Parts: sequence; C-alpha cells; structure tokens
Amino acid sequence: MPEAADVVYVSHNSLGHDVEDWNWEENMRLMSQCRHHIIAPSSFSWWAAWLNPDPQKMVLSPPHHRWLNFRNCDTSDVLPCSWVQLEDT
Repeated sequence: MPEAADVVYVSHNSLGHDVEDWNWEENMRLMSQCRHHIIAPSSFSWWAAWLNPDPQKMVLSPPHHRWLNFRNCDTSDVLPCSWVQLEDT
C-alpha cells in the first residue's frame, strides 16, 4: 500500500486525533500507564513496560532469542524474571 494511502486510512480512523501530531514522549507516557503489556520486539515497547511501576503488571514478551540476539552483548538480564516469554511454535 502506498505511504500516502496509509496516512489517509489512519487519519480517517483516528477518532479525531491527528496521528502526525502525537509525539513519542506522550506515547511512552500513555503506554507505560497500561495495566498490562504485550511487547513487540522493540526497545520502545520494552521501555514502556519497564517504566510501568505497577508490581502486579503482566508483561508478555517474544522469546528472548527472537529479538535480543546480539553476538557481543550479554542480554540475559534484559527481560525480568516476572515477564512471561512466549514460546516459539
């Protein structure tokens, strides 16, 4: 789908909010206030879950090896033990 078509679709379906005017700080703030998190293999969603202070939150993560596979970096402690790593199927 052409990029312009994506913007038209999002603008039409955004309930009156202009997506282009949203900033990453506001998105991070809003995401970090969610009750629970299903994170994508991205640092942005990881930070949102990490910044959520609720000890009762549930965080679901892709398997560690799917997105934290760096050759020269130990990433074994990046996902807290309380976070649930989904299994490969």
